[in-house]
Amino acid sequence: MPFELNILRFKMRKMNNLKILAPLCFCCLLVFPYAQYGAEQEQNVIAGIDPATEVRMGILLRDHLIKGLKLSTNQVYIEAVNRIGRRIANAISERPDLADDWEFTVLDSSIINAFAAGGGKVVVYEGILDMISKGNGGKPDENMLAHLLGHEMTHNVRRHVLLGEGERGSMEWIIAHLDAIEKDSQGTLSTEEIARLQELARARFTRVQEFEADLLGALYATRAGFDGFTGAEGWLHLLASDPTATYSMSEYIPKQNANGGATTAFDHPTFQERIAKLESYKDTMANLAGEFNWGDYLLKTYNFEKAAQCFKDLTKVFPNSFEAWNNLGIAYHWEYLQTAGKSEKFQPGLVDYFVQMRDRIRGESPLPKAIRAYQEALKINPHAFGTQSNLAIALIETHEAENLGTAEDILQKLLKTEPDNPIYINDLAILTYWKTQGSSETAVKQDEAEGLFAKAAALDYLPAKYNLAVLQLETGKEQDGVAGLQDYLKKDAFSPWAKLAVDFIREQDPNFKDPPPPISSAAVNVLNIQCGFTPDEVVKAVGQPERTEKPVTSEQDEGLIFHYDKSLGINVAFSSGKVIMVNVFVPQVPDSGYVTPEVAGVEIGASVEDLKNKIGQPVQVRPVPNSKETEYYYSTADSIVDFTVTQFGKVRVISLLRRT
Repeated sequence: MPFELNILRFKMRKMNNLKILAPLCFCCLLVFPYAQYGAEQEQNVIAGIDPATEVRMGILLRDHLIKGLKLSTNQVYIEAVNRIGRRIANAISERPDLADDWEFTVLDSSIINAFAAGGGKVVVYEGILDMISKGNGGKPDENMLAHLLGHEMTHNVRRHVLLGEGERGSMEWIIAHLDAIEKDSQGTLSTEEIARLQELARARFTRVQEFEADLLGALYATRAGFDGFTGAEGWLHLLASDPTATYSMSEYIPKQNANGGATTAFDHPTFQERIAKLESYKDTMANLAGEFNWGDYLLKTYNFEKAAQCFKDLTKVFPNSFEAWNNLGIAYHWEYLQTAGKSEKFQPGLVDYFVQMRDRIRGESPLPKAIRAYQEALKINPHAFGTQSNLAIALIETHEAENLGTAEDILQKLLKTEPDNPIYINDLAILTYWKTQGSSETAVKQDEAEGLFAKAAALDYLPAKYNLAVLQLETGKEQDGVAGLQDYLKKDAFSPWAKLAVDFIREQDPNFKDPPPPISSAAVNVLNIQCGFTPDEVVKAVGQPERTEKPVTSEQDEGLIFHYDKSLGINVAFSSGKVIMVNVFVPQVPDSGYVTPEVAGVEIGASVEDLKNKIGQPVQVRPVPNSKETEYYYSTADSIVDFTVTQFGKVRVISLLRRT
């Protein structure tokens, strides 16, 4: 439908001869001429405009505003703006409809400004690029530019150009109808008071948008791999340091001018206010970074409900994080397996990013959530074979015919790539078992599944050894099954699968006793820190931390991580006020009085031979996925010790974990 554009007049602050436009970025507003439909017609309909029309309007508005201005020929500026702008666009998932509509225009003008026209259109003046290029060899500081572009792109993503006018239209309607709204009042507003209210409403809404653009702009730049917060604070400090570019809070309030009208109210927050908001939001982002670390620790200590909260928060703020989505899938998946118990009798070969379990569930079954999380991870990284395998086994565990077919397709493709991969063979065995349960083919398929489990077990794949024994128990080969589970317990004495193995054996032999832990709890500590210590006890043992993270999930579950990265080479994770994990590694800058941390007499750099000589054979040995390292696991009655060993046979990291 044809329409006209009436561009609102942007007012300029009197700044002597400074070439700085009053709104540092134009949050341009559009007005549809509804006069022909009658004065009573409300105008707050703009927010409902469809995305295609929004893009067309953005092009019209941009072209109108730059009419008569020269386009830049500075190839350094043009290349930087387009390269960084596209990189940020690829990191923005909130407006997929704009994916092909982002356009960045650079103007040959010394004005210090940039603006968003809506519909993915961003315009940057050379003046502001000059400002952020000083002292950088004529090239824009990429972190500052990333935030500048992220700021303007936020105006596009959040539809500020349209929403601002809708808000203004609603306020004007309210003010125009105050007589009817307050019909019982003793008086009415004067023309001057109405004008001041209108100006204040316009400026206030724009200021709110500017705060939002600052914060989300920093987030989008950070998602794209830039230091968005440092960049934001950098260019804001440049402007805040200019005394002619500052103003006070009192200038927010429009006053009556000599002609009886309202003066302009500044529609941008002060630079000091914007910097303060950014610093506060930066703390929020730091908390989320802490949530990722904490979620990792929670997974390793079997706190799956809390871990899922952490990674769910992260996927909301960093939707393009493959790691966050995959870890969320792992958390939900193991929640399901934990509650399923013996109904999911076979141990799947989930890729061991964080293969752990939790001991209780709340609300909806987490298996569908795990499937959705894996699917989101694969949208970001469709070539992640491990996540494909994770998705296949989750689909198998739904026991639905359609999902079983999809899982089989996934596994057959994986096996074509790696026909001897024991994880995929183990998964296919589980699929083979469940696909014909209750049919005339059950016995045949059980034999076929047993053969596949045996093939994977022969490749020294521990889950397949467990599964083979469980299936042998079911098919009447009790002696082989019990022997297989007892052999399994020699290599895994601490995982939830070990507990199930003991239960299965006790069904055959009620007098069977749990295998004793290889090392005592008293021998397992780090600089006299033990699992279960409080923060005060840790401080008493090793002093105040160099850095502290206090992540809080959206459900208000609080965690705590103490860092002694430089001096001691340890960090300590807490949950519910108790130590759940201690990591030991080479310190960055050891103190002169440095005491080397050790666990059960083993230090960083020890050989595998040293490890075995001091504390015996490990209960489990597992290769670290996507690396050449190997993990050697030991256990006590209440703790797990994980020694990560490099390809050269040296201990690189020691992790002490509390069992739950």
